[in-house]
Amino acid sequence: MGAKRKLLVLAIAIVIAYFGAQQFGLFSSLDRIADIDARYGLSDGMLAPAEMASIEKYEAELKAASSGFLVSDSSRKIGEVKLELAEMQKSMLALREHSAKINFSRPDCSVAGMVALAKKDAEAALGHAEAATEKRSQIGNVASFREITGKDFDTTMAAVNDALGESVKSLNSLCR
Repeated sequence: MGAKRKLLVLAIAIVIAYFGAQQFGLFSSLDRIADIDARYGLSDGMLAPAEMASIEKYEAELKAASSGFLVSDSSRKIGEVKLELAEMQKSMLALREHSAKINFSRPDCSVAGMVALAKKDAEAALGHAEAATEKRSQIGNVASFREITGKDFDTTMAAVNDALGESVKSLNSLCR
């Protein structure tokens, strides 16, 4: 019975030490996320890489830095917001590509046509923008990530949501 009690006390001590260390940021990967952002040139004015290949690499690095057993809750939440922003950027790049191919004098309104593809991209980007905004609301004040936690983020995302919503409406009006 004594050995089991010692083992139980040791397990409880390890759990308390882990959560205590996590609370004080010892397992935080916020610095890793900030380093990744710096490598890709991200800042207040640029929330995700601008090219598809860079976005793919950025997402892979970000997933590694913001997931796992020893990652703090704030690191995980920051990572989730940044991943939504990267997905939004990918959808916006696809929207730009498909929109450029629309023949406005004779729009192809088929399911596989450019109008439908562009609309799908706009809706996907809007969904990621809304998800990023929702996930951001669950983050406290993290000093090193003002581009997400500051008021400018809310203003920017509101403008993005409005623009994408208008894009969806415009694309819907092409095929009535």
